[in-house]
Order: sequence, then C-alpha cells, then structure tokens
Amino acid sequence: MQQNPCPVENGQCRTLCGIAKLMVLRQKALSKSVSSHLNDLRDVFADVDPAFRGTEMQDANEFLLRLLDTMKDEIDERRSTDNPVRDNFQYQTVESYKCTKCHETVLKCQENISWFVSVPRRQGTEAPTLQDALQLSMQPDRRELLCHRCHHGECRVTTKISQLPRINLNRCVFLGEESKKIRANVGIPKFLSLKEFVADDVTRPPEWMCTKPSLYVPDAADSDSEPRRNREDKGRELRVVMRSLEEREPADALEQVHLPEFSVEDNQLLCPVDLVGDSTYRLVGVISHYGGTAHSGHYVSDVYSVGRGMWLHYDDHYQAAVIPQPPADCAGCLLESLWLRVKPSTGPPFKLAVVYRPPRRTAAALQADIGELELQYQRVVLQHSGPVLIMGDLNCNLLDTAEGCAAPRGEIADLSRT
Repeated sequence: MQQNPCPVENGQCRTLCGIAKLMVLRQKALSKSVSSHLNDLRDVFADVDPAFRGTEMQDANEFLLRLLDTMKDEIDERRSTDNPVRDNFQYQTVESYKCTKCHETVLKCQENISWFVSVPRRQGTEAPTLQDALQLSMQPDRRELLCHRCHHGECRVTTKISQLPRINLNRCVFLGEESKKIRANVGIPKFLSLKEFVADDVTRPPEWMCTKPSLYVPDAADSDSEPRRNREDKGRELRVVMRSLEEREPADALEQVHLPEFSVEDNQLLCPVDLVGDSTYRLVGVISHYGGTAHSGHYVSDVYSVGRGMWLHYDDHYQAAVIPQPPADCAGCLLESLWLRVKPSTGPPFKLAVVYRPPRRTAAALQADIGELELQYQRVVLQHSGPVLIMGDLNCNLLDTAEGCAAPRGEIADLSRT
C-alpha cells in the first residue's frame, strides 16, 4: 500500500511538522541544525500569522497561545479524536448570569487554554500571590445585561470550572489596550488550588497518555552539520514522529513514579496544603520578562525537569540547573506560569524543594557571580551541550532536590553523564 505523503508537502500541518522536525533534531543533538531550523520555523509561523513576521520582539504569551491554537487546528484536520493540545491545556468554565430583579438565570459555557488573571492591589506589607489573583478573577461581579424576561439591565455573574485542564497556564494580564507592563510584586506559591472554584460535577482531565520514545544515540557519522537527505527521507522521518502522537498508551505507573503525592506544608501560605483532591496544581514552569516595556527587554524561562527531578534555567542558548532560595515575591518580572495537576496516589508522602529564579539572573550576571571560575568554566557554562548544575557563589541559599543532587560549593557539576 502506498504511504500517504508527508502533510507538509501538501501545504498542510506546516507548523505541526515544523515542531516535529525540531523534536527530531533535538533528539539527535544537532545543535546547529536546531538553530537553523528555528529560523525556518519562524518563517513558517509568519506565513500563518503575519503579525509575527520579521525580527521585532513579540509577546511570549501571545506567541505561545497562537502556536498552540494553530497546532490544535492542524491536528483536528488530521484526526477528529484525541488532540494533545486540547487534552493538556483546554479547560471549561460555566458562567451563571442571574437577573438581580427576577432572578432568571442563564448559563454560558466558555472554553480556553490560558487563564488570565488581574494582579490584586497590595494591602499592607504583604505582596499578593498568584492564588490571590486567581481568587479575585473568580469573584462574582455585577454586569450590565438586559434580562430577556423582565428587561432589567443588571445581572450577577458567577463562574465555576466545569472541566479541569491537565496543565494550568496562567498569565497576569497587561493594563488596558496599551499592553503596559505591570510592575507590582506578585508572590508565586508552590501549589495552586482550584478546589473552591470547581463545579460539583466537574470533569477531570483525560487519562494521561504518553509514548515510549526510542532514545537516539549519535554515532561517529553524526555531526553538527545535518547530512544531506532527500525529500523522501525527511518525509519518512516526520511521519515516524507524527505516528508516535497516535500510538500512545496509559502511563499511570510512569506518572506515579515521577509525580508522587506531595504532603507538605506550604511555608508561603503558612497553612497545610490539601493535595488529596484532583484540583491542586504544582508549579512546573515560569516565563519571566526583564525590561521596562512590553515590547523591549529579554525573556528567560525556568522549567522543571520531571526526569531529572530539578529545575532548568533557559536564557537563549544558555542552559543551567539551578536551586536557589525561592524569593518572597517576584518584582514585576512574572509573565506567565505553568502548573501541572497533582494526581492522588497511595504512595508515601514526598517532599520536593520547588525552585524560583531570583530577578536579574541573566547569563552575564551568572558569569560575574562565578568570579574566578569564569575563565576556567566559561566554555562549559555557555557552550556545553548538556545541562550544567551551577552551585557557585550566587548569593543564594541552596535547597536539597528530590534526588539529593549536590556539588561542592564553588564548583560546576556536569550532569550530562548522570
């Protein structure tokens, strides 16, 4: 039977195929090819949305949402069953519009993949947390809306979550149409609870499905310059990745190994955290913006590696594993955060240090902090292909990770062989 041609050759699924190829190149550790393909992927995405054409700095959240929406639509065109974007990110809320005069109630369902919250005003000396912002965004409010029954012009609106996402993507909204950057301090808690906002008949996320990827081991023939391949070879390689999205199986055991139940006391909230329910999320990623305006500055990200049990800091081509003391609040640098739902398990309690990156920690600042180790380890820190654990004089207290990762103070530990 003749195989279907790669969808990218038909002008379909260009973004999805571009992401799939990027995954292949990263698996093969072809760093130069990855960098080159990122430029190609940018051109592909610019054709999808001209707003992202050129080299002008764009809003990270807007780009992410546009990318997820495009991939979701392209996957829906290929198959009408499961969709990894929808299964992981999409949530549903039910808004209840109740007339303040005759009490006529109308229900409306809303679907989205990102949660926009407003930063609360600071009260006293304590900075508001993201949990406070979520609480504020879910409070009932009064709106001007004509009642179809009594023609009264005001209603009371309450919102409940009817379908939980597997991954909760939060974003602190900009101010007005100008996209003015919010500079208020926002505390980022270790855990985020949606317990009081869910409906009685809330739908849980779909069962976690994953693949068992075959890890690529480069041989002597591989190098940073990708070998010349014809269109058929490239198409075959992409089809393998695309099929892996369809050939999935339940991964409850895997999830319980890497995401055990957390039973800890959240020091930031100063109260026990109930993690028994299915509506608690733990922090797994933060995208931060440094700069005075929304259209200038620099983006960095911190992502929790489930496999390694540690946090990785990404700054352009720079990557390092970091374990500093979490600050009390984030001084106007938080743009969005990623939360993973904590699934109940029967295993023993497990305590994990959650890491927050302090402000103004760029690659240049890290080099300055390393001091006398700069010349000796500059190439390792900035050009090393694997993750690096930096535990030098970074003016921060070190926390123990789940796996007890440690290195002598003032040294750099190579984690690529662990």
